[in-house]
Amino acid sequence: MFGVVEGPVNRPNAQEKSAPVKSKPRLPTNLIHAIDCQQGAVRAVRFNGDGNYCLTCGNDKTIKLWNPEKQIMIKKYAGHGYDVLDAASSNDNCQLASCGSDKSVMYWDV
Repeated sequence: MFGVVEGPVNRPNAQEKSAPVKSKPRLPTNLIHAIDCQQGAVRAVRFNGDGNYCLTCGNDKTIKLWNPEKQIMIKKYAGHGYDVLDAASSNDNCQLASCGSDKSVMYWDV
């Protein structure tokens, strides 16, 4: 009753056969920098759109803004009652949002 139906629906066309095969992206294999965030367990690390800055979220109820190239902490944001679980920055790097174990979402003006 069920089977492969031969016809134009199941036959690949010439365009599908000639499509180039995409190679898998290579993951980094060497450590470039290591930064001790001093946040206990780090829950998330998020880079901004151009990769110049990153945010770390941790057990110490804070979010830290870093320049990873220079290994410098730029700013520390505190306000959550429990662990900060995640954070994200806006495209223009003017705001960031964070969420925590205290069931709150905070919107920060950088």
